[in-house]
Amino acid sequence: MTVVVTNDDGVDSPGIHVLAALLRSLGHEPVVVAPARDMSGASAAIGKIELDVPTQVRRVTLPPPATDIPAYAVEGPPGLAALLAARRGIDDVEPSLVVSGINAGTNTGQAILHSGTVGAALTGASFGLSGLAVSLAVTDPMPWDAVEPWLAEALELLAAAPPATVLNVNVPATPRKGENGSLRWATLDRFGSFRVSVAERRESLVQLEYRSTDADLDPSSDTALVDAGIATVTAIEGIRAVPPEQIPFAEPRPAPEARLASGPRGEARAEPADG
Repeated sequence: MTVVVTNDDGVDSPGIHVLAALLRSLGHEPVVVAPARDMSGASAAIGKIELDVPTQVRRVTLPPPATDIPAYAVEGPPGLAALLAARRGIDDVEPSLVVSGINAGTNTGQAILHSGTVGAALTGASFGLSGLAVSLAVTDPMPWDAVEPWLAEALELLAAAPPATVLNVNVPATPRKGENGSLRWATLDRFGSFRVSVAERRESLVQLEYRSTDADLDPSSDTALVDAGIATVTAIEGIRAVPPEQIPFAEPRPAPEARLASGPRGEARAEPADG
């Protein structure tokens, strides 16, 4: 199976090199298609498309452990990389799956809205490809290879799921004893581990920082479980329309009244009222 491997940390990130190598060791055919530079926080953006300016895509050589794995650097965010791969914009690559990561830092809670790691997987799903976003809690040094058992399990879940399914996997830096290779299904936390806040405002400058939410966590949420040393998986989806009856404050609009109007050859026909 051809698997497109992308991320939001850029093609030079060690996390994507390890991810591609792990996928190869699991019997897949990885092709790395990733931003040429760090594009963290890009969500599912594809950037400005200029019809008279082609997107730059260049072939690159990856270091060990991803030696000899085909790789391309895209001048654009991870959503664009996933789009190009899905629409046969990378030579003759026809992927069956998009795997994004390994991100340095967890992507939990509804803050994943802003994650380029998650955004790339969701972009692939919009073109019918299943996707997997993989993130690892930060520690020094980063135990990239430790993701393997959860990666293998998540891929098995995707293989049994309908097309265009997206799974978000978060792995703790120090897993709880006995949890290796066993993903726990989790709900999305309200926020996530951290939120971007304004640290200082002066004249024309705004200094931002990451702050802990310090919120009471639902014990079944992804943030709480990862904090407890448990690797989590959450099924997610992109944009969808919300039926008005699911919005408590929405008043249903009355059905328009029919009126008679003249049709062809003077025949009467019903038309809805204007409005």
